Amino acid sequence: MMRQDADPTSPPGLRILVVDQVTDTEEVLRAVLEPRGVAVDRINMADMPGATPPTVLVIDNDTPARCPDTAGWSAVPQVIIGRVPIADTEDANHCVLSKPFQYAELIQKIEDMIARRVA
Repeated sequence: MMRQDADPTSPPGLRILVVDQVTDTEEVLRAVLEPRGVAVDRINMADMPGATPPTVLVIDNDTPARCPDTAGWSAVPQVIIGRVPIADTEDANHCVLSKPFQYAELIQKIEDMIARRVA
């Protein structure tokens, strides 16, 4: 997919990393955010330890046992998507979306986190 001209109001170097086994969320975020100058990448949980920390991390996680260790990335804003409630993860840098969710809600949370991060 060719990237369109970046949104001049977006700071350079913004990157969303989607940790998911399937491509649906990545494809929607690419379609919406890449034209605005925000790069979107996807990896599997097994590949996460070697990944470069992004601007915002989106984790699709259906069971707490599968949740990757993001302790080293505590400063990275995170959106966790799942069917299983995760206790004590909601704060300014971490939010949880329960499945089923609307992509508009996910995009809004990502945009809010980016705005706080670059402010």
